Amino acid sequence: MRVQKDNEQVNLVLGFEGLSYTDNDYYAASVLSGIFGGGMASRLFQEIREKRGLVYSIYSFNSPETDTGIFGIYAGTGEKEVAELMPVLCDEILTLPSTIRDDEIARAKARLKARILMRMENISTHAELNAIDIIIHGRVVPKEETIAAIDRVDLEALKRVAHRVFSSKPTLASLGPIKHVMAYEDVLRRLKNV
Repeated sequence: MRVQKDNEQVNLVLGFEGLSYTDNDYYAASVLSGIFGGGMASRLFQEIREKRGLVYSIYSFNSPETDTGIFGIYAGTGEKEVAELMPVLCDEILTLPSTIRDDEIARAKARLKARILMRMENISTHAELNAIDIIIHGRVVPKEETIAAIDRVDLEALKRVAHRVFSSKPTLASLGPIKHVMAYEDVLRRLKNV
């Protein structure tokens, strides 16, 4: 979907088929998203925002549902910068599975576990999470079980999930001054070797 608007920036979302809540690799997908685009130490933030200055904002997200999910990348960028952004973003996707480092895994796991534990401190959020657990799993999943599942994520699982996610046919949505946004067919061609 491409929508031309006279905004100051281009908003992009590149989405891939993600994993469901009940998929065995659900936690690996969450850790992968943390490595790739979760916070200021992530690959996307460091390479695309800090090093190249191509975006105002960039992050990835893992959004599960009961039967499938979305693994997405959001970027907010300038009209001229978007032409350089798209090839760099595709290259980052292509190199991710073979270049994941142990320090990135440890950092992403720690960040994910901290976020889960912090969410438990808010009563309404805790109740909401319990309700989701009951709907999805038929029971409240103890936080210790969740933390243990995150700790079990290893490099092999992350590579497997990266290949699963990024080999799916992506969707591309852009809004704003989109004249320089890479054509969808060109994105598909660049990503064909994941």
